[in-house]
Amino acid sequence: MASICPRCTLRLHRAAQAELRSTLRPFSTTSARSKAVPSFAQTSSPDLDAILSTLRTKHMIPAALPKPTRRLIFQTKHAQTLLDNPQTATLGGEEIPLHWIERRTEIPAKRKLVKDAIRLMSQSNNAEDWSNLPALLRGLQTCAASPPKAVLVEFIVRKAVAAGEVGIILRCLTSHRTTDLTLARYPTITRLLAPSVHSTALAGEWSEDALRKALTQARALGLLLEAPEHQSPKDSSNPDPRKDPALIGVFLSLSAAHTHLFPSSSPVEGSKATVAAYTTRLLANLGPLVQPLSFAPPAHGPVWEMLESVPIWQGLALAQKVLGAECPEKEKVESIVADYGAALSNLAAALEARGGGEGTYGGEALKVWEGALRI
Repeated sequence: MASICPRCTLRLHRAAQAELRSTLRPFSTTSARSKAVPSFAQTSSPDLDAILSTLRTKHMIPAALPKPTRRLIFQTKHAQTLLDNPQTATLGGEEIPLHWIERRTEIPAKRKLVKDAIRLMSQSNNAEDWSNLPALLRGLQTCAASPPKAVLVEFIVRKAVAAGEVGIILRCLTSHRTTDLTLARYPTITRLLAPSVHSTALAGEWSEDALRKALTQARALGLLLEAPEHQSPKDSSNPDPRKDPALIGVFLSLSAAHTHLFPSSSPVEGSKATVAAYTTRLLANLGPLVQPLSFAPPAHGPVWEMLESVPIWQGLALAQKVLGAECPEKEKVESIVADYGAALSNLAAALEARGGGEGTYGGEALKVWEGALRI
């Protein structure tokens, strides 16, 4: 067998090293879309930490690497080279060690990892664990050619608001440029957020602090809906959420509750003028909902009739108290309050008969009805 002389061996080794180094030149972060990979804060759950780490190392980092470097960590022929000659790549100023990855067996499904991470966040008693959600969404933006599917985003938002983390969703929407989360792209978010904002006050038993927190959330949601990036195109088939009676009912209910319960310290959102304005706006957009629908418990899923109608009923009932003779269309408001009250009572009775317990959709709906203000 012919042997290679030492000089030729050295030349071949240097050529290979030069080729390897050429694939590892630091990646510039001056591109239109930064490839810096987000980091995650330590959580209260070792399992959650492990999942977030796996998402970062197996999905986010490989997707952010330049193509030549990505080939290096995935192609079998480079496995031994990376073992013998450890290398790093620079992403967003961070030096990241490169390790060969067997892409057929070592990369867990991304969607499952995300859902497992969200489930663990929702099961945690530590609200700080949710602070990783913006970084998680930024990372998904890095490792996907298109925004997350609506069904996954809705899963994330449902779990967050069920855990009382309305604020973190509003924060992700505010940072839409890095999270890809907008109310125009995912209009269901508005429907999920509105009753959850109302429940912020209910969970705090309508205390002044709880109402102020809920009003702050409502104002943040209202500002987002006014931002162009969160509005659907004019030719879109999506209805304008700003005209949605369920959303206006939440704004009315919160402002009227604060004005009625704490008249001496009502913020701008809780003034009588604001209550009158929301009342007028709600009446103008109720349309066929002036007469409540024939409420019946759904076979499955959230009891939207209860979640969305209680704020309308409570808001108009409180508007009567706050505004008195100055209430817009007073007789119409009285009729709506009476009709909605009767329909919601019947729906609550049907849910109780069905046995909606704690943690069920029926149980959550009953909690909203039973916790409403009755003055």
